[in-house]
Formats: sequence, C-alpha cells, structure tokens
Amino acid sequence: MMRWMMAFGAASAVACSEQKVSVYNTPPGVEITSPDDNELFDLGEPVRFEGLVVDSQDDPNELFIAWESSVDGPLDDDPSDAAGLVFFDSSNLSTGIHTVSLTATDSNGESAAMSINISVGGAGPGVEDGPSVSLDGPADGDSFLQSDPVTIIGMVTDNEQPWGTVDCNIISSRDGLLWEGRPTEFGVVEVDVAGFSEGMHTITLGAVDRDSNQSSAQVSIEVVADARPSVLITRPGEGDWYWNTDVIRFEGKVSDDVTFPTDLALAWSSDIDGELSVLPSNPVGDTSVETALTAGFHTVSLSATDTDGNTTADMTIVEVRDPLDHDGDLDGYTENEGDCDDADPYTNPGEEDVCDDRDNDCDGSINEDDWDELEFNDDLSTAHHLGRIDDGWILEGCETITTSLTLHSADDEDWFTFDAGDDWGIDNVDLLISVSPMPHTGSFVLELYELGDTHPTDVATGSGRLTTEFTGDLFDGSEDDWAVRIFSDDWPGGSCGRRYTLEIQDC
Repeated sequence: MMRWMMAFGAASAVACSEQKVSVYNTPPGVEITSPDDNELFDLGEPVRFEGLVVDSQDDPNELFIAWESSVDGPLDDDPSDAAGLVFFDSSNLSTGIHTVSLTATDSNGESAAMSINISVGGAGPGVEDGPSVSLDGPADGDSFLQSDPVTIIGMVTDNEQPWGTVDCNIISSRDGLLWEGRPTEFGVVEVDVAGFSEGMHTITLGAVDRDSNQSSAQVSIEVVADARPSVLITRPGEGDWYWNTDVIRFEGKVSDDVTFPTDLALAWSSDIDGELSVLPSNPVGDTSVETALTAGFHTVSLSATDTDGNTTADMTIVEVRDPLDHDGDLDGYTENEGDCDDADPYTNPGEEDVCDDRDNDCDGSINEDDWDELEFNDDLSTAHHLGRIDDGWILEGCETITTSLTLHSADDEDWFTFDAGDDWGIDNVDLLISVSPMPHTGSFVLELYELGDTHPTDVATGSGRLTTEFTGDLFDGSEDDWAVRIFSDDWPGGSCGRRYTLEIQDC
C-alpha cells in the first residue's frame, strides 16, 4: 500500500509539481462471533474464541490482533487468516466473570475492539440460585468391608459466593452425621470415613449457601462384615466361539476370606440355556462344568455365595454357532438358508440350473429346465403308458411315436409301457422298438421287457439309433404287456437338452 502511494506521488510530481495527494485511513472492523455474551462455562472446560476482522486499507492478516481477559490478562495474539477469521482455544481460564475483548490494529496505528462477558465456574451475573452438588464417589450400589474406610468425593459450586465458603455436611441414613465442613476453593469435597455399621447406607452430601438455599446428592452403598467371595472365570478365553455340537468346558476359580472353598454355594448359568451346574468346587477352589449350548451369544456367569450370604459373580460372553447357519463356502447362503452343498460356492439357491450332474440351485432336482413333459417316469411304477399299439388283426394302427424326450442327467431313466394287442392264432406280436438320435458322445441303453420278467427280452447299446426286436408265437395269445427302459450307462456331460424320439411298431 505504501509503495503504491509513493509511486502515485512520483507520477503526480511529473505531471504537476504543485499538486498534493493525501490518503484517508479508516479503523478496522471487529466482531466476536463466539462464545455468546454472558455464556457460562465450568472451571477447566475448553472455551473456543472466534472473531472476524476487516480493514479497508490493510489485508486482514496484516492487522495486529490481541485477545485479552479482564481476569487473566492477555490471552492470544495470533493473526487472522486471509478471510479475517481469528480464533483460539483455552481451558485455563480462572474462576470468575471475564470481560474478554478482541482488538485489531492496522498499519497506521488505528484500532477497534469488541468485548463480551463470560462466567467461568458459576452462572452469569443476576442469577440467583442454590448450590450445585454432585457425588462422584462412591458409585451407587458399591459394596465395602466394614473394616475398610470409604472415600466420599463430591463437588459443590455456587453462583453467588466463593465455592470455598459454602457450608456442607455428609450424612448416613444408618449412622447419622459423618462430617461437617466446607469444600476447597475449587469446590471439591473429599472425606475418608471409617467405621460404618453393617448394612445398607444412603450417603447424602448436602450444601447450604449464605442465603439458606440448600441442595444435596445421594448414593446408596452396602457395608458388609465379611468380604464377598472372589470369583474368576478362567476358561473359555475372550472371543472364543464354539459350534452347538461341541461340548464346551468352562473353568473358574473361587475363594473367600472366611468360608472354605468347598462350602461356597456355586452356580454356573447361561442367560439363554439357564442353569448349567451347582456342583461345589474342589478344596483349592477350582470349579468346572462341561456342556453343549444352543446357538447364540450366551452370557455365562459363575456365582459364589459364602455362609454369610454374600454373593459375587463373574461372567463371560460365549458365541455358539449352528454349523447349518455358517456360510462355509462364502456364497451368501447357509445350509439353513437352503444351501445344499456348503463346500461349493457355485451351488446355492441363488445359482441358475445348468446342464451337469449337480443340483445347482438346491431345489431338489437336477437339470429340471431340461425335463421332458413325461417326467417323472424313472422306474416301472411311474412308467408312462402308451396304450395299445396293434388295434386288430388288420394291419392298421400298428405304430406309435413319442417325441421330444430327454435324458436330462446320468441318473435319469425313461420308462414306457404298452399293450401289443396279441390275439391267439390271429394277430402275432412282431415288435420293432427304436430310439434316435442319441448323442454320439457317451453310451445309451434300450431295453425291452415283457412285463413279469426280470430280465430284458432284447437289449441295444450304443449311440445314434438303437433298436430292439421281438417276434412272438402266433399261438401264444398272452404276449400283450410290454415295457421299454431307456437310460445312459456312460453319461455325456452337457447333453441334458438333447431331444430324442421313441418309435414302437407292432406290424
């Protein structure tokens, strides 16, 4: 800016030596944006101070910045960023009401300031309220031996007077007044009390300010004459898991200051499966139980109760998994979700059925997309009946043709039955059975049975076209009922959808 002014002056002198140039300077602009005016903070609480500074002549980061407290003096002088943002954090402010100011001074020495009030360690001005009391120790429900001292710790603050001037007392619901006094200047009350009577105690920390406003805080504790038993689960370890078919061994250690280990009443239990064992420990306090657990996350606990009725428990989390809920092949499906082969990631309910010898989609069927319309006809009891082939002694209606048949897997068989229409002395049985075209890779079998026989009457094996034949006895009129069996004895992979035709002639 000054260099610009000098250059401007030199240029003016050349044009007109008598002309004079002056620059009017304005003070910076200042705003405190955080914290709010009259905001309250606890002693030691971090406070973030933020503000904005601007100037018409200087860049914001060229301004001299000063934060100051009426209580603690100078706080920070870091410059702003290029946008004029200034900030800092402090957790060391003293107790009291602070007038905090932000001052910005430009290169010509002109300055501007803004101030706010904040209260540290108490409410702001004009607030009339009683003391604030908290009990930080012991914790509600804690248990102590009668012979041990109990440390009572609390915090007492007040909005209208120094904290160290508030009158306080500690009272037990069973033993009466335990202590009277005042907190430290920082509001802390810390008192060790010994000699509690046995039983349940409600401990109250009370405070009264100079305006007779009262506040209190309470906790309940138990004081026992005999220490509680010591209980520790030593097995299984943290993070161990098991199958629901496993026998899990749980181990623990118990002891007591008065009761002998074998006289302690023990109980192993699961929050899911209930009681697991109540057997006593051995003389050195070792206890164990072996059991299977149902699937789930079990909170297993071991409790011990001494002869005075004092009880202690330890617990551990055990995960028990169902193998059928475990996705062994990481295909996104467990056996309970329908995975029929949890060792094969390409066999699950989400897969598409393809031509192989596996149930790819786990629907209980193999290559069902290539079944023919006559399925199921895989044995004699489910054979498809083709009716009567030869309708009489006149040579008419002596043939039947069945098309679009498939052998969709290595285990698929096609069975058919028919009536040859054998008439004694008139119409002799003369059968010609053929199947084609069968794939040239692999081997197929065509069998012709006369019903009632356990062995085929004729057999053809191979590929392409297979045929079987039978010529009956003209004077035997009982050769009526027949069966045909078609299957593969050497399945050619990938031929699930190959169609073949069955032709039966009786002419």
